[in-house]
Amino acid sequence: MAAIYTLRKISFTISYWGFFILTVGMFVSRALMSIGMMLILAGALLAGDCLNYLRKIWRSKMLLSLAFVFVIVAFSFFFSENKKEFFERLVLKLPFLIFPYAIVVLMDIKCSRWFAYLLLFFSLCVSLVCVCSLINYAKNYEQINQMYKMAHVIPLPFDINHIRFSLMITFSVFACAHMYIDGKYFNKFGLYSILCIGLFNLAFLHILSVRSGLLAFYCGVLVWMVTYIIRSRNVKYVLIGLLLITSIPVVMYFTLPTLKNKIAYMQEDVKRYFDGKDVAYYSDGNRLLSIRLGLELGNDNFLFGTGMGDIRDEMTKGYKNIRQDFPEDKILIPHNQFVYFYAGLGIIGLLAVIWLSLAPFVFVENYNKILFIMSAVIAITSFMVEATIENQLGIALYLYMYACSLLITSE
Repeated sequence: MAAIYTLRKISFTISYWGFFILTVGMFVSRALMSIGMMLILAGALLAGDCLNYLRKIWRSKMLLSLAFVFVIVAFSFFFSENKKEFFERLVLKLPFLIFPYAIVVLMDIKCSRWFAYLLLFFSLCVSLVCVCSLINYAKNYEQINQMYKMAHVIPLPFDINHIRFSLMITFSVFACAHMYIDGKYFNKFGLYSILCIGLFNLAFLHILSVRSGLLAFYCGVLVWMVTYIIRSRNVKYVLIGLLLITSIPVVMYFTLPTLKNKIAYMQEDVKRYFDGKDVAYYSDGNRLLSIRLGLELGNDNFLFGTGMGDIRDEMTKGYKNIRQDFPEDKILIPHNQFVYFYAGLGIIGLLAVIWLSLAPFVFVENYNKILFIMSAVIAITSFMVEATIENQLGIALYLYMYACSLLITSE
């Protein structure tokens, strides 16, 4: 018995260090993200009893929906002509096999306290990046404000992708809110510190003014309120909350030049697309164009798609049909995860990603795991405007939110 306990302890320690390294890697290094994921898997496998854990995954439709992403991408082998690109896409999806197994192992160990500490560390890392960015913003105030009129944002340390970082900020805000309301694992000073971290990160989210993060935050707050009504039947506090979330963006719009300039640029950019003008050098217009071309690609290959290995090649053809000299560096994949899977895998892929998105809402017991619901909302809103899980950081962040929000409530 003591040997089993020791083995489980070693297993947890290795996996936890994997999550810690993955946390750091999301901010500074792709290599660290890979190392972190390998340690997570190694620790989970070390726990033994593999057949029992595989049975648990099989009984969990939520975790199966994660693994099915890898399976459905693998299936597109038969429809992809560009095998090199296909295998790159497939290897990228390997974490969707790793994380379901790691989650069931760690949920069996009962480690909520440690994942609360991990999410506090994650939120502190977000705050540190925000502080560094604010210092840069203060030094170049006028210049950066003008950059927002040309689709640029405040430069971030370590060249972190600003869209993914805005989602990281949003998740940190909800994680801090959950830990503060839950009140476990931290003393009074710790809880007030968590509240301050969450509020600071929320303020920077509005200063950064990346729409993906803002959309995820306000949709998340709305869903949180709905779940609160369902559970408590207390409408009074919800009405107060609605008043707050409608007034905050209005106040921010008139006080933050970054947000105001961003909205002005977006209006001009979108109008240009709908007027049928060239959008090669206009970010929003080009994204809308990529979605339209992705839908056309899916419609032309309705049942099984064009193959995940051929999406980029087919999108290039679509862009060249519009304008032969379309700049190569402005050719995009569909900037919508649903459209991306529809184009690459047809209606089967579209149904798969819809199931992946909605699975957290289907099971009633998840409504007691509000942070998990928030991570699902963040994912869905990002899927609407980005092909979120088509690069390493996007996959790492998606699975990190999924795992941590489940494991923090595993006891």
